Amino acid sequence: MDTANALPILWIEKLVDVLASWKRSGALRDKEGLVDRLKSLVNQMKYSYLEPDEIAQRFVGSMKELLEKLVSIPLTEKQRYFVSYVLEEVGDLPRKLRLNPSEPFQVFRYRFVTVVSVTKHPSLDLRITRTRDAHGVERTVVTNVRDVKEGQHALIVLLPPRDFDGIWSEGMFVMFDVSQPSEVDVEELRRLNAYFNL
Repeated sequence: MDTANALPILWIEKLVDVLASWKRSGALRDKEGLVDRLKSLVNQMKYSYLEPDEIAQRFVGSMKELLEKLVSIPLTEKQRYFVSYVLEEVGDLPRKLRLNPSEPFQVFRYRFVTVVSVTKHPSLDLRITRTRDAHGVERTVVTNVRDVKEGQHALIVLLPPRDFDGIWSEGMFVMFDVSQPSEVDVEELRRLNAYFNL
């Protein structure tokens, strides 16, 4: 497998680079060198050219272990949310690597959701939505989409949590009025991958 150019691995590398930049700037106090070890594992994985099952066996467990240790050290709220997100992404990596390379869902985790509530943000010109997926998992998505409505079906991409003046958003709307993969505009998802330089 061409792991050096595999988009799911490049996405993990980007996420770990954020942790490394926080460590370099002193914003993340990692006395145990967890981030450096994590970055080393990502590099080894990227240039391993192993098959997905071998990657899962050799790297994913070790990366998850380092991220779980990282969550246990003193972190800011933003850092804790971010590390938890990276941990979920690493856990989902084996599934993504088994997908066809042309599969538009290969990089990010997406969910088909129903909008269950919409409220105005208390201090910003944004909407706070609560969404629910088919498994009953609810997530908050803060959006600038003005005409989002309760009961609307949508596709969201799960992104690193972002603080909008005290409200944490767990994703972004990609498309509305879709409820299954066959209704998705594949080119729109590819544009999203390009937006994140992948």
